[in-house]
Amino acid sequence: MSQFERSLRRRLDDFERQLDEDTATRLAGVRRRALSMGGARRSLRLALPAAGMAAATLVLALWLLPPENRETGGKTPPLSNNAEFYENLDFYYWLAESERSSNG
Repeated sequence: MSQFERSLRRRLDDFERQLDEDTATRLAGVRRRALSMGGARRSLRLALPAAGMAAATLVLALWLLPPENRETGGKTPPLSNNAEFYENLDFYYWLAESERSSNG
């Protein structure tokens, strides 16, 4: 601590001793309120970076997801609601089997 800081501290201590009771009580109340608010601000300081990291993770995940899966969120798209597709399902099975047998 420098000489200036020591002299300043001494002067502030002298002023503190000369305070009347009413002012000292008000200052103590203000100090208690300020200290009680410190916990809320600390939790906010932790919440903001956590929210930022969550947002960055979401953006990165969407960026890395292959383009063909972006619309469905990575899930398999639902099958067609076309009735003709389901009516001809046996044909599609037969076609797949014949392609498999011809490929060996």
